[in-house]
Amino acid sequence: TFSPPDGAVSNTTVSVFNAQRTKTPTGEAHTIRGFAYTTEEPGKLAVKLDGVPVKAPYWIIKLGPQTFSTNGQYEYAVVTDNFRVTLFVLARDPEGFKLKYDQEVKQFVKDAGFTEWLNEPLETYQGNDCLYAQPPQ
Repeated sequence: TFSPPDGAVSNTTVSVFNAQRTKTPTGEAHTIRGFAYTTEEPGKLAVKLDGVPVKAPYWIIKLGPQTFSTNGQYEYAVVTDNFRVTLFVLARDPEGFKLKYDQEVKQFVKDAGFTEWLNEPLETYQGNDCLYAQPPQ
């Protein structure tokens, strides 16, 4: 079953807010919003982002322990697509993730076949100098 996290719109839909900085940790901010919808298959969502004409597959292939915050949120999620070309490790606490789960997840994605030039993991810088966008209220 789908357990909606904070930001849930319903039991089948969750709001999406993606943000990134260009070229440097304090570079120009780019954001996009949308929604993720559950499908018939557990862990396989469809994401519709504002201004993008088609939905994108968003397959959750691993979840971390539900020990983040007092309401038991997942520590991290490993996400790919139906072609296994994209790979995202989404951690709620990048520093804590690096200390507790980094090696476990690296082994998981290696064992899952994310080893080719097209889909191998590329670490994103998450230093203390990063400016993170605040999610919309």
